[in-house]
Order: sequence, then structure tokens, then C-alpha cells
Amino acid sequence: NISTYKGALYSAVKELKEAYPVSKIIINTPTFCQAFNYGTDINSEEGEMLSAYVQAAIETAQELDVLYLDNYYDLGLTQLNAGSYLIDEVHVIIYLEMFDYIFQLSVFSETLM
Repeated sequence: NISTYKGALYSAVKELKEAYPVSKIIINTPTFCQAFNYGTDINSEEGEMLSAYVQAAIETAQELDVLYLDNYYDLGLTQLNAGSYLIDEVHVIIYLEMFDYIFQLSVFSETLM
């Protein structure tokens, strides 16, 4: 069902895999945020919170056997430190240590799956 986040993501990634079979595809989960009541506000007609979108992205990656970066849990953003890392309560300011972390995960893809 492409009218849902997971359905649309699944469909898009599946089509990309078919069109570019030798390419590496990496799904990035949403990050922790301060906005929307720290991601606990309902953000869809299905009544889903931000964590449901994170789980949908991870499940889609696993089902389609593609890589993923779990930015929500693995970047280490929390209510205590998010103000230092989020430019607008949602979007991450990329610091060198974060870039290095993401690069290491993408190079050593076994840690992503």
C-alpha cells in the first residue's frame, strides 16, 4: 500500500534495486527530534509516532536486504543533548564525529544489517 510510509518506501527501494541491481542502497531512519513533543505526537492518520517510522524503515531494509543507518537509536541523540546537535529541533547538524560514524558504518556494511 503506497499510501503508507512503509508501503511507499518499500515500493521505491524495490524499484531502485530492480533498476540498479549492483548499487548499494542505504535507508536512513529518521533521527531523534525535540519537535513534535520529542517525536511522541501522532504524525499520521494511522496514529503513528516517530518511532513507528524508524521501525518501518528498519523493517523495510531487512525485508529487501539493503543496508540501513539507524540514526534514531545509534547516533546517541537524547533529550539531554539534542539541543547541541539539532539545528531546528529536527535536523541534525553534521559534526565531524557524526560524519566519521556514518562513514564507518557505510564502509563496514556488516554492522548495518
